[in-house]
Amino acid sequence: MNASAQPTRSWLHISVLITLLISLFLVSAHAIQSPGKARQLRRSGLVLNSVIESQVSGPVTAPPPPSSGFAPQTRLGFTSGDQWEPAIAADRFNHVYVLYPQYLGVPGCSDCYSPTMILQISNDGGATWNTPTIIYPGGRTTGQWDAQIVVDPVDGRTVYASWLQNGKSDTVVAKSTDSGVTWSVVTADSTNAGTDKPILVVRGQDVYVAFNHAQKEWVAASHDGGATFTAANVNAPSKLGWSLSGGGATDSSGNVYFSWAGYKQSGGAKGPVYLYVSKSADGGRTWTTKQIDVSGAPPDCSAYSCGWAYLGAQMVMTADSGGTVTAQACQASISAYSGFQC
Repeated sequence: MNASAQPTRSWLHISVLITLLISLFLVSAHAIQSPGKARQLRRSGLVLNSVIESQVSGPVTAPPPPSSGFAPQTRLGFTSGDQWEPAIAADRFNHVYVLYPQYLGVPGCSDCYSPTMILQISNDGGATWNTPTIIYPGGRTTGQWDAQIVVDPVDGRTVYASWLQNGKSDTVVAKSTDSGVTWSVVTADSTNAGTDKPILVVRGQDVYVAFNHAQKEWVAASHDGGATFTAANVNAPSKLGWSLSGGGATDSSGNVYFSWAGYKQSGGAKGPVYLYVSKSADGGRTWTTKQIDVSGAPPDCSAYSCGWAYLGAQMVMTADSGGTVTAQACQASISAYSGFQC
């Protein structure tokens, strides 16, 4: 793995969009007062009538960009409720896709759970944005968490999305071949308990989604464009206390990689955090795993109502067109709360 590899133009494009997205999403007044309070509300499943009855956001026009640098911020999404952990992707045909879970209710939807997954699309490279919509109405009453959205790098057009559903026990994958107008949705994996941290990777007909189920890391793989999936355990037998997905990539030779964090102790901010990369050369049937780094225990953030691994070390990944795979590890800093040292 080469940490100094230069990203391709497409990755630079996505990087710019991600930077913009971070500044676009503002926490609404309904998220209330403090990070700890907002997190408690997100966990509660609470739906507020004031959010349901609020005005539905319409299309948005962004100001033109200056000759250099970024344009002023443009607020996307609904302007009431709480928007959290957005995902973003762009295709080769000037479409940009933003997917995020909407907490505390959805304007105009009296039977939507908190959270419900919301999609907003630009058809002109971010200059204007359509009205935010529910991506999958069939899941709006069961809860939808942890947005992922990517564009197939082979055709540059087909869009895939993934999230957790039904109390986080189902990992679902959605596919659109008409620039996000319509979606087909399948359950890639279903368990008897909640999962976490889905990571979606696509290349042509190969679609992979990684997720953790307690101590174990799993990957569900499809080789028919997301129509059917088969799941395999990456880290069996596991002697870890907990595992959490971090990132994923495929290379030009068809190998697929996922990075993940392994906690020796669960239930508290203590014990080392091991950072791994797992690789499959046979379409996700078998996996080899290499430890890349080890971090100290995550800092305690119980004062912010955080989970014990909320500020734990993690590792993200990407791959360029030449087949170079790049991984970057980060350790969160409690002093900055949301800041990361990489």
